[in-house]
Amino acid sequence: MDAPTAERPWGANNPRWTLFAWGFLTDLLQETGSPFYVVTMVADDSSENDGDPLLDGSTRCTQGQVVACNPGTGRIELRAEAFGPFGAHKVLEATISRSDPGGREADYNDGINQTGARILSWREMR
Repeated sequence: MDAPTAERPWGANNPRWTLFAWGFLTDLLQETGSPFYVVTMVADDSSENDGDPLLDGSTRCTQGQVVACNPGTGRIELRAEAFGPFGAHKVLEATISRSDPGGREADYNDGINQTGARILSWREMR
């Protein structure tokens, strides 16, 4: 896991996927009649530089800062896979971060000290 490869070039910071939620969509969302089975995994994002893929970074970067900070602080990666009838299979990956509760997005929840999430990137895997 720590060896850099073409697909996982981050060495000791390679994400370690952890099972988060799984089951039939009908059971997870109380939908009726859905034949799809879904699996969701979570991992520390690949922009981490702390050498510990199981722990989020602790030193957030400020704007323009490139030294002595961890650009992956407050970010995680999600991977969702759906399996359906006739061999249907789709995979999505996303990187999300915590929204700033201190002001930049104060109108997001119209509340004080409430934190949301922001999708930084997503892609369909093929």
